[in-house]
Amino acid sequence: MTVTTTTAPTMADLAQLADTVELLEEALIDAQMAADSAGWMRLGDTPGVLTREEIRQSSRLARVMAIADPLIRRAVNLRVAYIWGSGVTIQATQEDSSEQDVNAVVQAFLDDPDNQATISSGQAREELERRLATGGNSFEALTTSPQSGRVRVRNIPADEVDEIVTNPEDQVDRWFYRRTYTATLVEQGYAGVRTRTETRTVYYPALGYWPRSRPSTINGKPVEWATPVLHTFVNRPEGSLWGVGDMYAALPWATGYKEFLEDWAKLVKALSRFAFRATTPTKRGGAAIRERITAAPTGLDAGVGATVVTADAQKFEAIGKSGATIDSQSGRPLAAMVAAATDGTIGDAANATGTFADAGMTSLSFLRLVDPIEITYGVEIDLENDLERMRTVASVVDFLTEHGVR
Repeated sequence: MTVTTTTAPTMADLAQLADTVELLEEALIDAQMAADSAGWMRLGDTPGVLTREEIRQSSRLARVMAIADPLIRRAVNLRVAYIWGSGVTIQATQEDSSEQDVNAVVQAFLDDPDNQATISSGQAREELERRLATGGNSFEALTTSPQSGRVRVRNIPADEVDEIVTNPEDQVDRWFYRRTYTATLVEQGYAGVRTRTETRTVYYPALGYWPRSRPSTINGKPVEWATPVLHTFVNRPEGSLWGVGDMYAALPWATGYKEFLEDWAKLVKALSRFAFRATTPTKRGGAAIRERITAAPTGLDAGVGATVVTADAQKFEAIGKSGATIDSQSGRPLAAMVAAATDGTIGDAANATGTFADAGMTSLSFLRLVDPIEITYGVEIDLENDLERMRTVASVVDFLTEHGVR
């Protein structure tokens, strides 16, 4: 006999269920409001300033495009290579009479394995640059030990930061960052160890904000005074507290170019589905020509150059493509807009039949390639003499060959 027992829910289970219901209700309301207000701007919204949700949506799209779209992916990779390709050295200087070795403290912070994973290694710096390129905002939590003073840096996903609280009299003076996130808890249950999720809201002080009176809660939510947050941002519009990713201006054009290529591929595929047309004046003749076409053609190995033999009243001719635009290069203006939005870093420089300038690459974007070329191939480029001759992909290849690169 099998006995099935049920365990009464605990207060924690009921509280978690209530939080889940409340979260779903809020999500439904937000979705309804978004649908009702599509194409409208609320009274009180600041014209020309992106809302927090708009920045979230654009950064999510940019993160996907930086992986899936070749143009955006290349732009982000070139940006990272240009900024961090030569590496970076951080060193503190001080007077000889100083009692403490400040540089030793700085190097210990940078060499800390925990900080290497998030801020001071080459991989961490690359990830930081990608966050700024796609989202425009990066939040670093500096958890500080009250006993040892050790600072442990951890990145907070930008999508989890809902609000920036500033000085009411000075918007530049930031006080707090409100974060809402979902935590996975591991706890002991009646049937053993179990996991459950819990939505939490917490406030972090801005780095450098340390008032005399420090509240433990704000609006009933805890304040983590031991974890100040550093907010790094780029392209912040006037009147906004949030940055905007560098790829934001390129996203619509990259999407447009992708859709153009998809439509072009569909057109070419449609045109290539039927290459020839056979006509006959009678139904009986149609059956005959159908039989001839489906039979093995006359020719060497039944390959290219085969011949179809028809009667006098029957015709077999290639379908004309006049009027059908199948030029893939007609989409270059869209790609050029992507290049312009990303400071000209993704011009079609791979076209060896023309110069880099003809392909849409600016002088600034080519200079950004100098460091990666030198680092990758171990050569040294003279900016005064060598650049003049390196105007095409072929000339760059010749230059590398002359310097022993095979």
